Order: sequence, then C-alpha cells, then structure tokens
Amino acid sequence: MADHIRVAHTWLTGLAHLCPPTSAAPMTPDRKNTLAVSLAGEFPVGAFTQASAEAVATGQTHFPAVDLIRTALGTWWGKNRPQAEEAPE
Repeated sequence: MADHIRVAHTWLTGLAHLCPPTSAAPMTPDRKNTLAVSLAGEFPVGAFTQASAEAVATGQTHFPAVDLIRTALGTWWGKNRPQAEEAPE
C-alpha cells in the first residue's frame, strides 16, 4: 500500500502543477499526504496517470476540492480503465 500511496502522492504533485495556483488552500505536505491516502484507498494505481491528471485539471481555476477530484477521476477511470480479459474457453 505504501507504493500505491506514493503513486497517488506523485500524481497529486502533477495535478497541482497543472492547475492554476491559488492562495486560498495551499497544498501543504500534510494536506497532500491526507489526499494521497484517501485517493489510494479509492482508486487503483492505474488510475494515477498523466492523462487522468490532465483530465481532472481541465477547466479548473484552482486546485480542486477532494470531492471534485474524486468525481473527475472516477469519471476518467470509468472511461479509461483497462477492460478485463475474457477467460479462454
């Protein structure tokens, strides 16, 4: 799980770089760690990609709140997750 959280943490850093800066709720290390643990518990490692970060950042005027991140990432993952392979007959 620690590697999964690290991936989410790195993804959040990338997302922060893609979103316009804001002074309203700065991305503190504690905030980033809390978000990383939360998101890693909800999404698989494969959801944390450059493409998903770009999708979540699109249209944002600042770093999004966690509910917006969950919704946008969930929508992206629903459309882009790998399809399960069918078992051979």
